[in-house]
Amino acid sequence: MTFLSGSIQSTHLDTTVNSEKLPSHRAGKRLAFIVLLVILVLCLTSLVSAQCPAAKITEPSSNDLDRFGTAVFLEEHTCGVMELGTSQAGSIHVFERRGDHWDHRTEVQPLDGHSGQFFGSAVDYSTSTLLAGALNDGEHGSVAGAAYVFERDEMGTIGYPADDDWVQTGKLYPDDATVPHYVGTAVALVGDTLVIGARGFSDEGAAWVYVRHDQGTPERLDDTWIEQATLTPDGLSSFTDFGASLALSEDEQLVLVGDPLDTTVPIGAVTAFHRVDSGVPLDPTDDTWVRGSKLQLPVGAHPEAQLGESIALWEDTALLGAPGYGPDYTGDAYLFERDDGGTPSALDDTWTVVQHLPSPVPFGLAAFGLDVALSAEYAVISAPYFIMPPWIGSSVYVYERSGSSLVSAQRVQAPDQQVFDGFGNALALDDDFLLVGAQGREYVDDWAPCDGAAYEFDLARPSPWEQFGFFSGFPEPRMAGWSCLDPRDPVTVRLYDGYDFSTAILVAGATRIDQPIAGGVLVPSPDVLWFGLPTGEWGELQASGLWFESGPGGIPPGFEIYLQFWVQHPSYPAGRRPSNALKITQP
Repeated sequence: MTFLSGSIQSTHLDTTVNSEKLPSHRAGKRLAFIVLLVILVLCLTSLVSAQCPAAKITEPSSNDLDRFGTAVFLEEHTCGVMELGTSQAGSIHVFERRGDHWDHRTEVQPLDGHSGQFFGSAVDYSTSTLLAGALNDGEHGSVAGAAYVFERDEMGTIGYPADDDWVQTGKLYPDDATVPHYVGTAVALVGDTLVIGARGFSDEGAAWVYVRHDQGTPERLDDTWIEQATLTPDGLSSFTDFGASLALSEDEQLVLVGDPLDTTVPIGAVTAFHRVDSGVPLDPTDDTWVRGSKLQLPVGAHPEAQLGESIALWEDTALLGAPGYGPDYTGDAYLFERDDGGTPSALDDTWTVVQHLPSPVPFGLAAFGLDVALSAEYAVISAPYFIMPPWIGSSVYVYERSGSSLVSAQRVQAPDQQVFDGFGNALALDDDFLLVGAQGREYVDDWAPCDGAAYEFDLARPSPWEQFGFFSGFPEPRMAGWSCLDPRDPVTVRLYDGYDFSTAILVAGATRIDQPIAGGVLVPSPDVLWFGLPTGEWGELQASGLWFESGPGGIPPGFEIYLQFWVQHPSYPAGRRPSNALKITQP
């Protein structure tokens, strides 16, 4: 068999097989051959698509050290990923879903952006409005901070985002702020209400509520935002971090403000604020906000829990992260539920811990609870700090909601995980889809140092990919892959930590692959295919293509495919070093 080498061109191959007309063993062999043939015509490319169970989204161009994935948002067919950039100015890349792909649409930046601004340090999105914090903005003083509002401008065809633009419609800075204060540390946006947090305001922190003022035209581009209220801590703590995190309810009537340094023991708390219609009925511009209950941990909890470093809110349930402080940073999370107090007024509502979620990681340095997300079906908690093999960290944990409790934790990692990749430093959850930022942290990635990425997961569908064995060390040649096995689904395989500028042989088959190479010579097998692909300067290799079509039913349930790379390595016996193996099983 002739090995392939050099640049491989993209090819989309559709082959229809009616397995009912073949004997069962012949049908299996035929299916295996077609699947492998599709893999054979994979194209070398940088991936910005592939949905279910995981899509990897990368920035269109890399400058290294960009920390793409520091913050993320996701709503239906639109997602955004913050790129810090080498100058730490910051920008937000907006992607639109088109079929199975995420297409890059634009890079959003402020009109007065500058180096060190940290634009996009916190982001939120609602319908067609984008809110971004810039906690180091210097217009009102060094590290004073600010927040920016952008509106989607449908420049061309309505409902077709390809020609849309994003227009800056406002830069918000509170009237009563003093420096230094880091306005824009946290932001929250729902409908016509937004909230901006500043964890350094007056050494205590604060948050500000703004409401949209409609100028009377159908066009949102001329709307303005009116500062409505300043939210402050209760004054019981001498030094706090109030405003470090925020959550705004879908009905725009409740704001939760996190204070992970509240000096009440255990350290950390969250305060609830309720909207009161104190002026003209149905006119939100003259409403007031009143402090309600304080969400705190019971006596006996970790004394340095730092409750409120992250907040997620869904109706009457709040998920609070407590990543902890001290030598271990193990972390916890807590589920609170609201009791309405039996009266129509929300001011006497109380919040009670209904479930404690300890870190499932058996070691320290996990920071479990650094970020959280919550929906009607799921709760997601990140543990983005590193853990050494076999617990190569940077994980998120997905829980299913059952009544007032969370059950069935599932550990999720980047398919091409690496130590220090920062996977989980930012989360966004929309129905069954989860978007996870992986800013790169300190690790020198195979593609670029600290470049970062974002990953999308469909939580309603199990992953068909399984590791066969685990990594024997770090670094080693390692293989990752992601896709579903549905007809015409994009499929991607990646090799990293290989040998620079060499040849990697991808071996694929319908039976387990243990030793396809004996004495440096490939051993033929009737259901195994192999071919060579070139590695890059970091020993990396990424290939993408499409699964084949196999009649109306697609790939039969239970069908298995095995993949493994054998990497050219002059110091290894027989001149080849194996990667881990992957097994792909159609559910």
